[in-house]
Amino acid sequence: MIVLMAVLLPGLAVLAVWRLWGSSPRGSGMARVLVFGGGAIVLGVVLVVLVAIGTTIFAGKKYQISTPDSAGGMPRDPGVEDPLTSAASPFWSSLDSNDQVSDYARAAYADDSTAYLFLGGAGKVDDQDGFLRAFRSAAARFSRSDSVSEEKVDGGGDGKAACVTVRGTATGSSTPYSTAICAWVTKTSFGEIIPFPLSNSTTTVPVGKTASELALIMRRMRSDIETGQ
Repeated sequence: MIVLMAVLLPGLAVLAVWRLWGSSPRGSGMARVLVFGGGAIVLGVVLVVLVAIGTTIFAGKKYQISTPDSAGGMPRDPGVEDPLTSAASPFWSSLDSNDQVSDYARAAYADDSTAYLFLGGAGKVDDQDGFLRAFRSAAARFSRSDSVSEEKVDGGGDGKAACVTVRGTATGSSTPYSTAICAWVTKTSFGEIIPFPLSNSTTTVPVGKTASELALIMRRMRSDIETGQ
């Protein structure tokens, strides 16, 4: 829309000047005033539009995060949110370290077998790559293992997204596991998705999901959790 304005508005201004020029005697004072005045108008319009384009490009879209009653086609399950958030404390503490973010959110959404813990927020995120590095470090602490692999994925929107696959033994359990944990981040929002088995959702053992499986679920949930302005 802004690009279309950049093309149309200067053209309309030039056309108006041309019509006024044509209706005035050539070389008259009025014609000269029209030419210079009209040129100034065209230049002013172009500058305003360019500033608007630059602001949009460099500032990025402003996003908001919410926790609706359902996300990704799954209902919210408040009963498991506290234990799962506690189990995922390395991720929560990593998010809380960003003092430019004040609007944090958490929620759990469940299907028949799995609860998906969402942790996220909105605010200012200057370093998206740094956010993903911190996310990977939190995943390593969460799994108590250095066996963490990362792959970039389609986040279903602006910004960057990645899934890390962790292999380890969760805190408070002797059961080994391997699962993907996914995240997306923009300049003004972020979210992380951690899967847990619903039948065992009050423990700290995640459910096994591949990166491609969880990335698809993340995209579906994100469309309901994140809104842009």
